[in-house]
Amino acid sequence: MIVKNEIEFIEKYQKDASNYKGNAEILYIPENSNELKDSLRECFDKKMPVTIYGGGTGLGGGAVADYGALISTEKLNKILKIDQENYKVTVEPGVLLKNLQEELEQINFFYPPNPTENNSFIGGNIATNASGSRTFKYGATRNYVDNLKLYLIDGDLINLSRNSNFSDTKIVTENGKIFKLPDVSYQMPEVKHSAGYYYKNGMNPIDLFIGSEGTLAAFSEITLKFIKKPEKELGLIIFFDDEIQLFKFVEIIRNESKKYNKLEYFEVSDISARLIEFYDRQSLNLLSQKYSQIPQNAIAAIWVEQEYTEKYEDIIIEKWFDTINKYTNLPEDTWTAMNEKEHKNFRDFRHSLPLAVNEILSTNNMRKFGSDVAVLPQYTYQFYNYIKDQIKISGLQNASWGHIGNSHFHSNVMAKNGDDLTKAHNFFDNVITKAISLNGTISGEHGIGKLKRKYLLQMYGERGIEDMRKIKLCFDKYNLLGRGNMFEI
Repeated sequence: MIVKNEIEFIEKYQKDASNYKGNAEILYIPENSNELKDSLRECFDKKMPVTIYGGGTGLGGGAVADYGALISTEKLNKILKIDQENYKVTVEPGVLLKNLQEELEQINFFYPPNPTENNSFIGGNIATNASGSRTFKYGATRNYVDNLKLYLIDGDLINLSRNSNFSDTKIVTENGKIFKLPDVSYQMPEVKHSAGYYYKNGMNPIDLFIGSEGTLAAFSEITLKFIKKPEKELGLIIFFDDEIQLFKFVEIIRNESKKYNKLEYFEVSDISARLIEFYDRQSLNLLSQKYSQIPQNAIAAIWVEQEYTEKYEDIIIEKWFDTINKYTNLPEDTWTAMNEKEHKNFRDFRHSLPLAVNEILSTNNMRKFGSDVAVLPQYTYQFYNYIKDQIKISGLQNASWGHIGNSHFHSNVMAKNGDDLTKAHNFFDNVITKAISLNGTISGEHGIGKLKRKYLLQMYGERGIEDMRKIKLCFDKYNLLGRGNMFEI
C-alpha cells in the first residue's frame, strides 16, 4: 500500500470538479481489497476521519476531506469478470466508466447508465447514484447494481445482493454483527433524485448504500447488470423557433416514449426516445463559436436518440420527421446521426458546452453556480419559466441545459465580483426553493456533498436530517467515514 503525507503529493487530491478545497493530512492508496480494509481499520483505530476519493469528477465536494485521511481508489481499477450468459460484470471501484463501456462494446453489449463524465469512477457513480441523458429510458445507476461488497469503517465486510431474499431491513456482516435499520419519517420525491439516503418500506438494503456518498461504507467489489447493444441508433438535434411549441413537442414525445420505456429490447415501430436533452439559446450561442451551422433564429434545441431494429428504420424516421414538422418552422435545420462517427459528433457537441462555460470562467476569473434540480413532468414548463425569470432578475451571464425528458435542469449563472456573488446565491436559493415547493428535488444526479448541506436540510427538515443521522451512526458510530457529507452530525 502507498501511504503519503507530503503536502505537495497530496495536493492534487485536495479538490474535485466543483473546485471545493480540502485539507487532508495523509493519503492511503490501497492496491487490493485487503489493503483497502487495512487502511479503513487503521483510521478506525486512530479515530481519524477518512474520506474516499475516486476520480475527482464530483460536483459537491463529497470526495474532498476537510481534515484527516483520504483513501484513493485509483489502484482498485480491475474489471474482474464479465458474465455474458447472465449479463453481469464485476469490477473494482476505481474502474473508469469509459473503460467499462469500451470493454462491453467490444463484445456487443452496453451499460445503460450514461453519466456525462466518462472519466468518473464506477465507485463514485454508485456513491452518488449517478445518472445522465439515458436516465429517461433506463433509469439511474441504482437500477443496474446487482451486488456490492463493502467494508465498514472498522474493516468488517458486508455482502449485499439484489437477488437475496430478505424479510426486513436487516444487514449481517461477515463477522456476524447485525444491523437493524431505524424507522424513518421522511419520504423521497417521485422524480429523478439523488439527495440523501434512499429509504423506502420493503426496500432491498443494497439500495441504502447506493447514493450514500461515501458516508456508510467503502465499496470493494461491484457487480453491475448490462444489456445487449441495440442494432441501430437514431440521433436528432432539432432546432425550434417557438418556446411553447418546443415544450409541446417534448410533452408529446415524452408521453409517447413512456409507453415503451420498460422494454429492454428494441422491437418498436413507433417513437420511443431513450434520451430527450435541452439547450437554451445562451447555450447555443456558446456552441455556435465551434458549430457555425446552428441556425441563428433558433431559440433552443432538443437532442433525442432512439434505438431500433433495421426493419423499422424507414417508418421510425418518417414518424419523427412528421412530428418535428408539426412543432417547428426549422425542420430543414435538423441534424441527423445514424452511424458511430455522427453519434460521436453529437456527444462532442454536448460535451463542448460545459467546456465552453469553463473557458469563460477561467478566462474571466468567474465562479459558476449551477442548479441540479428536477420536478414532476406536469411542472416542466412552469418551472422553466420561473428559472428564466430568476436569471433575468439576476442579470448575470448564463446558460441552461439539461435532461428535459426527466424535467431536470442545469441552469448556470456566472459571477465575477462580490455583487455578482450575492445575485448568484439569490438565484440558486430561489430556484431550489421553487423546486422543493413543486415536490421536486434539490439534486437530480450530482448528490449533496459538502456544498449543498443547507439545501438538504431545507428539503427534508430537521426531523428528516435527524433520521439520516440515525442511519449514519448505525454503521459509523464515531462519524469517521465521509464526515461532513450531506449533513453535520
